[in-house]
Amino acid sequence: MTSDVHDVRSPLDFSSIAGVYSQLEEMAKKESFLQALFGTDCYSQALLTIGRECNRMTTDDKYKLAHAMNLCFLRANGHSGYKCSPTMSTRQCSQNLDERAFSSYNQFFSNIHSLCLHVSNRNFERHTAQLLNNLAGGANATLAVLSHMEGGLRAQAHTQQALHKSLEQIRTDQQGLSEGLEQGLGQLGALQQAAAGLGQQMNRSLELEEELARRQGGLLAQLESLEAAGQRQAAAAEAAWAALSAQAAALESRHADYAALTEALAASSSQLLHNSDQLAGAIEGVAVMQQHTRSLLRGMMGARWTLQDVAVYVVAGGLAALATSPLGLQAARPALLALGAGTFAAEHLARLHLHAWLSDHTQMLPLLVRSFVKADTAVWALRSLGAAAALLLVLRLALRRHRLQQQDRQALAALQQQVAAVAALQATMAAQQDLIMAHVSSLAAAAGCTGAAHAAAAAAAAAAAAAKSYRPCGDIGQDGWLNAGQLAVLGGAGGGPAQLPHQALNPWPWTPRMAAV
Repeated sequence: MTSDVHDVRSPLDFSSIAGVYSQLEEMAKKESFLQALFGTDCYSQALLTIGRECNRMTTDDKYKLAHAMNLCFLRANGHSGYKCSPTMSTRQCSQNLDERAFSSYNQFFSNIHSLCLHVSNRNFERHTAQLLNNLAGGANATLAVLSHMEGGLRAQAHTQQALHKSLEQIRTDQQGLSEGLEQGLGQLGALQQAAAGLGQQMNRSLELEEELARRQGGLLAQLESLEAAGQRQAAAAEAAWAALSAQAAALESRHADYAALTEALAASSSQLLHNSDQLAGAIEGVAVMQQHTRSLLRGMMGARWTLQDVAVYVVAGGLAALATSPLGLQAARPALLALGAGTFAAEHLARLHLHAWLSDHTQMLPLLVRSFVKADTAVWALRSLGAAAALLLVLRLALRRHRLQQQDRQALAALQQQVAAVAALQATMAAQQDLIMAHVSSLAAAAGCTGAAHAAAAAAAAAAAAAKSYRPCGDIGQDGWLNAGQLAVLGGAGGGPAQLPHQALNPWPWTPRMAAV
């Protein structure tokens, strides 16, 4: 014990809490799969407890965690450790500490709180970094949508400028059309005035008929000139009508152009409405992106669980309780409960971080792997692994119970054999006692004196006490019972040695296992 005390070294370098946590992680990585399967991976369990339940640990939990890490350290360094089971209290575990174990235990316990603070700070930094990355991604997506909206607004401004130019051209055409209509109306007024003058002239000619009749000779020339003038005026009127018809045709063509421009304006208006719809869709996309960002933030704060997930865990708990209903398998319930809690925590972490991890490593993963690695697939894979581990644990405990039952049956058979041997020994001892009494009586009869009788009686009492003794002494044989030679020595110079069996009367020597039985 003194050499162990002088060889005490610090289990970990506690000058840096981050270095201590890194050393614990390295020790946990060195633990094999068999250690994890048989529940001896103490460093991994300690890291899991620190990372998962650090904020909820009481002082008693910290005591137990320090004992667990201390036992792991001592056994890893060749020390036999000390007795401390999960069912024992902290005071009971501390009573079994020697100086070396107490020194390392004190170092572990005094730094558990610092380890918890280090893990909490590291988790907070990771959570903050992930939150900032998600916010940056949402901001980039919003910036892209706003850029798309700016391009749409610019295209809409160009379309409005083209529509403004088309409207100005329509106004110019309408002004030309109104000027043509005014010219046509002016020509029609001139024709009406000419027709009115012609009517006046005809009235005057009718009034002057008599004068014309008197002046027929002179008026014939005037009539011919008037007819020529009327023909010229008619030709001019026809020409004016033809020009008016041409202007009307031009007006109709302008109306057609106006209708085409109106249709183009309607098409532009529909395109503008379509762009407005696209803009509204982009705004809705921004709103959906904001909702998605809020959903991501809510997902970061806690996983979503459905009734099916709750039913799966309830059924798993019922099956575990049913499988461990035998008395010998009830010791596996805490381990199964811890395994279920670990599966629940792993599923919660997968639901939180798998989607973000896949998004960050999209370029490194093949398309086939990304199609299979999904949140639901990972969750069911974790549940399958948990179920397999639980099955292995129950099978291991069942095999252990079977081996213990076999050992108990073997011990019971050995005990029955020993009981039969003890009964045979008692019978043999009774026979020896009868032989001794007969030999002592013969010695007393041969002596024929009172002193000899007393000596023979004392020798008989001593022989009877020696025969009834169960423990061997230095003067009795190795088997612990009197044999024929020793009885002859007790008889001295009497009437010869008694006829006793020469074999050992106790063929089964006393063993520590018989003492335990």
